Amino acid sequence: KERKRVKKIALFLLFAVTIFITLIIVVNSLETNKTKKLMEEKRPDSLIGTISASAFGHHTVGVKSNGIVLAIGDDDNKKCDVLNWREIVATSCGDNHTVGLKSDGTIVIVGDIHYDNIHVYNLSDWTDIIAISTGRLHTVCLRSDGTVYAVGDNKYGQCDVSDWKDIVAISAGETHTIGLKSDGTFVTIGKNYLGQCDVSDWKDIKTTN
Repeated sequence: KERKRVKKIALFLLFAVTIFITLIIVVNSLETNKTKKLMEEKRPDSLIGTISASAFGHHTVGVKSNGIVLAIGDDDNKKCDVLNWREIVATSCGDNHTVGLKSDGTIVIVGDIHYDNIHVYNLSDWTDIIAISTGRLHTVCLRSDGTVYAVGDNKYGQCDVSDWKDIVAISAGETHTIGLKSDGTFVTIGKNYLGQCDVSDWKDIKTTN
């Protein structure tokens, strides 16, 4: 009798433990689904179909295959206000602004379009643009003829690119700008406090970022 009683107790305890573990699994599953739902509700749209993305500071931007743009994160200065953008093929994020390249080679921009209280981000007349890149407070665009435009903070000369020719790729750092020439060499301009512009002897470069 004693053995039967012990066996019944053991079976009861095993059953209770099984029920307890099952409840823990169910609760964790519900919490996971709840968290996932909350995250999805915070997103402006599904990220499925995103073909390119860019980020700087505290915001992230992605371009979908249909040319629509998604943005999330810090929206100070309305730099995530891209819901009306269409036919976008590339984006680039600055610290306080976002730039989009349209399929027709023109530019759209949102966010803080002033620097030192001067309206400098008037890019509506820029045409034939094939690539864009943004630094912290400046914007650089590559034209189809290999010339480069740049506007914004020019404290360290990072926008002095008007004489650049035969450029095939560009990249904007926080306070400097790089151009890749068709012969595989670099041109650079801007602040060089860490040697980031010391690339004059680089050769046979295929891309830059």
